[in-house]
Amino acid sequence: MVFRGQVLEEELEQAERELRQAVPRISPRFDMISDVSEAEALSPAAVERIRRMAELIVSAGLRTHVRVVGRSGRAALQFQRISRSVGYDSRLAYSFVEAEQLLDGPG
Repeated sequence: MVFRGQVLEEELEQAERELRQAVPRISPRFDMISDVSEAEALSPAAVERIRRMAELIVSAGLRTHVRVVGRSGRAALQFQRISRSVGYDSRLAYSFVEAEQLLDGPG
């Protein structure tokens, strides 16, 4: 998942619908990378919608999550709080390449 700029409620509504459709096809244990490195601070409505999406992901079998934070301090902190509120901690990376390396383990 990639979040850029201002995360709009309408976009999140569509993303949640797509996620609900994809969940039945996801392996029972999966890893995920989300990129929030270019996201702006979230509105309270966006926080709630993303929290519901995070709950879906956790219940679908999330094993390892890596969040690409770049320099997006405030947004990254909001996403971290959301994930902790639904029961998982993300590993943090500063780039997509670093995130993939974290998932692949020592090479």
